[in-house]
Amino acid sequence: MSEMLALWSKRMLGFSCLFFGVVSTTSAQETPGAQERKPIEVFLREVQVTKPDQYFTETVALPPEDLFIVQFDPHASAEWVHHMLVYGCEHPTFSPGERNTQGTPMGRKCSTGERLLYGWAKDAPGLTIPPDVGVPIGPSVELNFIVIEVHFLQVPPPQAWEGLGVVLQTTTQPKQYKAGLLSFAARFTIPPRTEHHEVMNTCCYNGHEPLHLFAFRVHTHTLGRENRLDRIASNGNVTRLLARSPQLPQGFAALNDTVVIQPGDRLRATCVFNSMERTTETRAGATHDNEMCNVYLMGYASVPYSLWCNDGHLIGQNAVAQQPR
Repeated sequence: MSEMLALWSKRMLGFSCLFFGVVSTTSAQETPGAQERKPIEVFLREVQVTKPDQYFTETVALPPEDLFIVQFDPHASAEWVHHMLVYGCEHPTFSPGERNTQGTPMGRKCSTGERLLYGWAKDAPGLTIPPDVGVPIGPSVELNFIVIEVHFLQVPPPQAWEGLGVVLQTTTQPKQYKAGLLSFAARFTIPPRTEHHEVMNTCCYNGHEPLHLFAFRVHTHTLGRENRLDRIASNGNVTRLLARSPQLPQGFAALNDTVVIQPGDRLRATCVFNSMERTTETRAGATHDNEMCNVYLMGYASVPYSLWCNDGHLIGQNAVAQQPR
């Protein structure tokens, strides 16, 4: 299932503004002492890939302890893998050892408690989380399984199956701040023979305290030329927060400086497409011949969260509901 379609299947909430839990305005700093790393391999077992644009998943059970992901190490080649997405689940759609066998995009990776944790494409490098920040998984946040989705661009050679997936570097060391994703996606149609076509998607941040963003990822297919994010302040001022070509490696890129989102700020994601070489309209969809418009923002807060802005509406899980018990 594609990055955009994955969020369509989630429950839509009736809000036009995003709500997050309280976050600290203090800069994150590492707690003294070395971290003991516990790597978790989330690899796709070999399956019969018979044609381009097939999707397969793998489910891995987590140990019954609270962990924090501090690094994502991808292992794949863009020569045959279009993208990989990593989800946390309370309960997965397929138990460990089971899988979807048809190679078609799945609606939900989790039967309950689905959360997108990480994405990769175009031979991007891995991601290291800032000091004293981690992505929480385990019983306290009701994430008991990890599911990886692999979208194949073409049929892979035999050597592709040697460790295809993502290694999660984790630690049991408590973290002061919890990392999460605010993701943007939209449904749209691109007319043919158009040099500059923009798709915009706007939501507002309605939390009680500032939100600290430290990394971002953009995603389109072949027609994408630029993905950008603007902040529209409560006084109407517009500030460009980031811009990147989606034809570059599509991993999470660190922001040069932490971006602080204030309550009341509206965030507008824009994707620019060039369809001059297309003779028919191009729709958003799951294959590499379709298109997507995604911007992913990773930030830290005092409680974990996982939220989508889809066509101006909030989809996903409220941060407050995800506080560790």
